Amino acid sequence: MIRVIVPTMWKYMPFWDMARYILKMDVVEEFIIIDNDPKNNPKLDYFTDPKIKFISFNENIFVNPAWNCGAWNSKAEVLCYICDDVIFDLKVLYLANEFVTKDMGGLFMTEHLIKDDKVPVTTGNIEFTPYTGQSTYGYGVLFFIHKDNWIDIPEELLICYGDNFVFDQCEYRNLQNYMIDNLFHYHAGAQTSGINGISAKFYPRERQYYETKVLPKLMNRDFNF
Repeated sequence: MIRVIVPTMWKYMPFWDMARYILKMDVVEEFIIIDNDPKNNPKLDYFTDPKIKFISFNENIFVNPAWNCGAWNSKAEVLCYICDDVIFDLKVLYLANEFVTKDMGGLFMTEHLIKDDKVPVTTGNIEFTPYTGQSTYGYGVLFFIHKDNWIDIPEELLICYGDNFVFDQCEYRNLQNYMIDNLFHYHAGAQTSGINGISAKFYPRERQYYETKVLPKLMNRDFNF
């Protein structure tokens, strides 16, 4: 079973139209919404669904801390992280539920074949391909990982490098990562972090921290953060 985890600031409503159907899927046990902008919560009619749990700190705690708290105390075995600016073929949730185990790393969507209109060049025949060095562009937009393999992202990383950390900690623990190929999706792109250059303000500091503090620990097989 799957726990869906979505940090949001309510910037892209087509996602929330899709979420209505995610809730109807029998493989989805929990749907965790980390509300980083409670004043703009649209309070949609289906938000009373018992699968939904809202987490709010009455402020924007940023995406990486939100990902961390979304993993805590999961009933479901499989964690599914979705950015709130993407829509995609929901069949992938059924396939991932059968595929993801604690004996592997993560399962990450890729956007390495994108047209100018941001529609992927794909047949729609979803494939899970072992990572062997191919492009990982966009791998934080949608990914799955077994709850036993989640390690909290270091608290110094608020916006950037969270997906890098999830991916890299699996690699350095010798857990095989997989890529999701040929998935029909549309990614509106940076509807939250791209606004007013938020990512650009955090990126230089967080890149330096990741490259000088986090990566060396991972390379030394030190996973205590």
